[in-house]
Amino acid sequence: MTHQRARSFVIYYGWLTDGPQGAPNAGARRIASAAPPLLIAQPWTAAPAGHCNLSPQVLALLRDARIEVHAYVATGFGRGDASTVLQALDAAAGLAVQGIFLDEVDPLVHDATLGFYARLSSAARAAGKQVIANTGVARCGERVMQIADRLMVEHQWRELCKQSPWSAKYERDRFMGVSSNEEHAMGYDVDSARAAADARDAWALGIGWHAATERYIELPEWFDA
Repeated sequence: MTHQRARSFVIYYGWLTDGPQGAPNAGARRIASAAPPLLIAQPWTAAPAGHCNLSPQVLALLRDARIEVHAYVATGFGRGDASTVLQALDAAAGLAVQGIFLDEVDPLVHDATLGFYARLSSAARAAGKQVIANTGVARCGERVMQIADRLMVEHQWRELCKQSPWSAKYERDRFMGVSSNEEHAMGYDVDSARAAADARDAWALGIGWHAATERYIELPEWFDA
């Protein structure tokens, strides 16, 4: 019997190039070899170097592997300065990526930050980019589907249908979940066997995309398999 399971994607906040020249490093080559359909990555490396992580060479490698790339942008749950977040979004959208990954998104249970996120979403879509919104929680207001093409609820994917029953109205492809060992969020160790099992569970619960890893800044030993 063939088990249906969610499509796997990769969250990788490590470096894809080791210098300002932009040549793909071993991590970028491992991801390209595995060819997941979607990658979420940091557009820039950390200060003080701060060079472009999603360099033209890296993006060309990933494009050849048919990997859709979404650049990370933190939003501070809608409490920060909108112009600063928009600057970061515009810079990320200026890269040859397919989408923007909005992290630290307010779950929009209330309308207080809806205008903030509508502005970000409009800017991304005007640049021709898809939008993934990561609330990290299962209890969300349905308004979030207005500002995002896909909603990520991170480790709480098992609770989405209970905490947000409106989600049953939408296609699985609109929802994303994560199983990782970050801060023991799952309550169990995520290994290769658990990754496959969780992907099948996610599909059964209406989650069309699933990522499994140990830490966001590293690729697990079993990644290539």
